[in-house]
Amino acid sequence: MGRVVAKKNQSVSGVLSELKSIPFHPHLHRARLPWFYLGMRDALPTLFNAYPQTAGLVYPYPRPFRWVTFESGDGTPLSAQMALQPRPAPGLVLVHGLFGCKNQGYIMDSALAAYFKWGFSVIALDLRSFGKTRALTDAMSTGGWKEAEDVLAAARHLREADGVTSVGAMGFSLGAGSSSKAASIARPGELDGGVLCWNGYADGREALRHIDTMPPLDSEFFVPYLGFKTMLLWFLRWRYWSFRQYLRDSARTYDVDVDTMYREASPKLFLPHARTPTLLVHSVDDSIVPVRHAYENHKAARHNPHVGVWVLPTGGHCAYEAMDPQWYMEVIRRWFTHWAAK
Repeated sequence: MGRVVAKKNQSVSGVLSELKSIPFHPHLHRARLPWFYLGMRDALPTLFNAYPQTAGLVYPYPRPFRWVTFESGDGTPLSAQMALQPRPAPGLVLVHGLFGCKNQGYIMDSALAAYFKWGFSVIALDLRSFGKTRALTDAMSTGGWKEAEDVLAAARHLREADGVTSVGAMGFSLGAGSSSKAASIARPGELDGGVLCWNGYADGREALRHIDTMPPLDSEFFVPYLGFKTMLLWFLRWRYWSFRQYLRDSARTYDVDVDTMYREASPKLFLPHARTPTLLVHSVDDSIVPVRHAYENHKAARHNPHVGVWVLPTGGHCAYEAMDPQWYMEVIRRWFTHWAAK
């Protein structure tokens, strides 16, 4: 695929119109079972991610990617894999979802394509409480509040490298919520290369309540619900039976009340102030983060020309690559190439 010439004077709505012209042909049999397709591929890295000693052993990054560590805004140490182009190039931060890590397939596919095919410098981040970052700190997850600071810290670390001309970010689920808030609180120049968010949430409290509440047996969310509960017990050594209990304890470690944490983890409260070109992609059939979150974000940011919302008829929860990989990669490439500074 060739490079796209950036049109810096074009609006987010204009770029979104171009993206909508890319043919989307989802494999219908995969659309019915996105959880299965994603789970089969990422089962091992997800399980290994529960232990800092084994995180990153599955699907290691090739050279020239290398381990880097840096501090988040509150001093929390973070781990990532980074690769720099040998010449001036735009940069891209990749941010995983809940119970994920930078070594999962959906992160690595984008990271390797961005570096080897599209000419981006790349940093793939392990958020606090996940992946190799767990070996560096006991800092607990905050549902997107402090994770937004983690995203900005990764962007700054990449920006400080020689030859990085601009920095964008792409996140999935928890990483999408974190990246959308990061876009809203970024200082000028921190995230000037665009932000792309797949299936993020609008309201932290509501998102947590949904994944913490057992659905009916015939619900499409029932199997993912069991998966989340299993991973909660596995990751946290059977210490917590609910996400709400975990977040209450997490809030105490940051010396705030849980209501404050929920507010800080609700992107809809911050997106009206975003000045970074930001696109929120969602699907009608997402059972994990229901599509109402996309509509809430759209309502909150409807007067902000820097924010666009794109709701697709299918895609499950971040399962677009499994359904139509060519469309998925082309959307990513065009979005970030457009906003990149050469």
